[in-house]
Amino acid sequence: MADSARPVGLNGETQISNNTDNGSLYRSRDFNAPLRSEGVRHKYTRPYSPWQNGKVERMNRTLAQEWRYGRAWASEAEMAEALPAYIERYNWSRPHSACGGLPPMSRIVGVNNLLAHNT
Repeated sequence: MADSARPVGLNGETQISNNTDNGSLYRSRDFNAPLRSEGVRHKYTRPYSPWQNGKVERMNRTLAQEWRYGRAWASEAEMAEALPAYIERYNWSRPHSACGGLPPMSRIVGVNNLLAHNT
C-alpha cells in the first residue's frame, strides 16, 4: 500500500487498521500475514457482538433483502452475474437515508453527477 494512501494519525504516524468478526477465516495465518507485513493492526469484535460491526452487518442485510432474496434466480451463476449491476445501482442511484436521500457517490467531490460517472 502506498504511503500516500495511508491515513495519518495525530502524531504524524500512519494509522491503519482492519476490524473483523472472529470467523476462522479472519483468524487464519493466510489472512493475517499480509496485514502484518503492511503494518495493519487487526482488531476483532467481541464474540457474539454483531452490533460492533454494524455497518458491515447492515450491508449484509441490505444485500440479502434487495439482491439475494429480492427476486427468484434461475441459478447461482445468474445471481452472481447480477451483483455488479446491483452494486452499481446501490452506489450511484439508490437513495440512502444516511446521505439525505442521495446515493453515496453523490458525496464524493468530482463524481457527483452522471456525466462524471459515464464519460
